[in-house]
Amino acid sequence: MSRSKILVVEDENIVAKEIQKSLIDLGYRISGLVSSGDEAIRSAEKMRPDVVLMDIKLKGEQDGIETAEEIKNRFDIPVIYLTAYADEDTLHRAKITEPHGYILKPFKSRELNAIIEMTLYKHQAEKLLLEREERFRRLFEQSNDAIFIHNLDGSIIDVNTRACEMLGHGRKELLLITMGMLHPDTEDEVTKRAYQTIRDTGSICYESQFKKSDGTLIEVDISAGIIDEEKGIIQAIARDITERRRTERMLKENEKLIAQGRMATRIAHEINNPLGGIKNSFLLIKSGVPEDHPYYEYVDIIEREIDRISRIIDQMLNLYRPGKKPITEFSVDEVIRDVMAMLESKCRSNQVSITTEVSKSPLVVNMSRDHLIQVLFNIIQNGIDASPPGGVVKIGVSEHGDMLTISVSDEGDGIPEDLRSQVYEPFFTTKKDSRKKGLGLGLSVCKSILDTMDGSIRFESEIGKGTVFHISLPFT
Repeated sequence: MSRSKILVVEDENIVAKEIQKSLIDLGYRISGLVSSGDEAIRSAEKMRPDVVLMDIKLKGEQDGIETAEEIKNRFDIPVIYLTAYADEDTLHRAKITEPHGYILKPFKSRELNAIIEMTLYKHQAEKLLLEREERFRRLFEQSNDAIFIHNLDGSIIDVNTRACEMLGHGRKELLLITMGMLHPDTEDEVTKRAYQTIRDTGSICYESQFKKSDGTLIEVDISAGIIDEEKGIIQAIARDITERRRTERMLKENEKLIAQGRMATRIAHEINNPLGGIKNSFLLIKSGVPEDHPYYEYVDIIEREIDRISRIIDQMLNLYRPGKKPITEFSVDEVIRDVMAMLESKCRSNQVSITTEVSKSPLVVNMSRDHLIQVLFNIIQNGIDASPPGGVVKIGVSEHGDMLTISVSDEGDGIPEDLRSQVYEPFFTTKKDSRKKGLGLGLSVCKSILDTMDGSIRFESEIGKGTVFHISLPFT
């Protein structure tokens, strides 16, 4: 039985009493019987009924329609109109106030009960919908990613605050343009293919570029999907990955330089040995050539050229030696999270996930942050490539005295016994998939970097189960 509170606003006392009796018989509570608009507003404010039954014709300056509008706006209480008048002007004025119901006198208790219950249900549903909309709006506005709501032709319907910040445009500016206008001309084909995929499949994830208000370009990772098929409404979430891509390019460039350095070292070693023999032999010859010999001037030229070759080799070695990186204090956990973010799209495309097991309190180290990022990026990326779809790459962090150990395990095929001695050699790779093959420099580069940091790297591998790499570094 319902125990909802009803406020009855009726200027005819006998009718009001009849309504009161009907409501009580139906199981409702009466929060008040009033006959004027002023009384109705005061009673609604004080008693906060669940529903107001409002007669349109009331005593006083305000009629029922004006009173209902004020009650709805101030207290959000649903109103049902009760009246014997059903002329078009009255109905039109009543509709403007968006009442929850309209019942003509005289009425039966069954009709009154039905419309009250429908009003209670409808009002509760509207409140839940408003709450959900408010929650969505808060999530929408507080998101760290830019969110665009647009239709199939790209016309922007709504954007969140982060989208405005990312692009340097105001909300009103963005609502006047299309999504296509945010992309540079070079991305036209990418954008067309993306929209076609959305039409065909309903969603897409892809990388593109956005043009900011000042003309600069940023790289973005976009996830878009249809959220209203009937109206063709799309939600696109864009994440700025410019810094991530810059870091990845830097890592690749560093890998190339270090690999060139290792090759330069080998070449220099191969040249220096015979060059040393040539110079020693030449010095013996030089000592036997008198200064007045007609070819003595060529002896000096030969010596200068031998020395010049030696200097060129030294310059080549200096050029490719790993440069010193600034030593800073930072959290290892934070670096691991940054590298995981860089590899997020790779995990998604390979259908591989990453889990971490770190210490309860953050481990703070004092070393080259860039070098550690480069090492972890290579090792974790190898783990992702080695693992099958649905596989997991696990990262663990531990400390042993003054040494930090980071372990990265994959669920790949493992490294065959006969190939393990070649793992750190330049241009060697165990990757069978040509799409995943690189230059085979990753582990070689990692070892070189760790050597400069007084660290080390080792691995354990089991065929059919996977491989674990252990990176050990001093805390300072």
